[in-house]
Amino acid sequence: MTILFIILFLLIFISSLCYFVFYVFKELKQLLLWYWIPFVPTPDYKISNLIENIELKDGQIFIDLGCWDWKILQAICENFPKAIVIWYENSWDPYKLALKRKDKYNLNYQVYKKDFFTESLENATIIYSYLLPYIMARVWKKIKNDCHKWTLFYSNYFQIPEEQIYKIIHLKNNQNIYIYKV
Repeated sequence: MTILFIILFLLIFISSLCYFVFYVFKELKQLLLWYWIPFVPTPDYKISNLIENIELKDGQIFIDLGCWDWKILQAICENFPKAIVIWYENSWDPYKLALKRKDKYNLNYQVYKKDFFTESLENATIIYSYLLPYIMARVWKKIKNDCHKWTLFYSNYFQIPEEQIYKIIHLKNNQNIYIYKV
């Protein structure tokens, strides 16, 4: 009986350990694959300034590259209800949250659990991101390769190295949004 109890305990312990290792590895893999981009929410004042400075007509496409907290998408959906709004999210938790909030708030956006580097961005009118400086050159290269000459790229806070800025939305504390035209 004691041996059976020990075997059962070891099986439970080993299965729990395997689950823990798998979960940690999955999260670590996700973090490593998503270029070490942390969650930093966009302040509300930035969102309102962004909305005031966007020209998005019915049927035009707005793409957010990794939204995390969905506030940008909610603002775009509410202020431009006939625009096509797309969100690429490579992390599981924000993706699942996006699906729940989309239904809960009856928002009209499409969310994809995909790496935007592997997807075509060619029909975008406006692309928005709040990514880190070390990845901006790669993002810009992708946008220039995929998009039309009239596509606008809004970069929250970070400039693209050695690229000409089309327009700047000047905000307090130099927390600007930089706009680039392909």
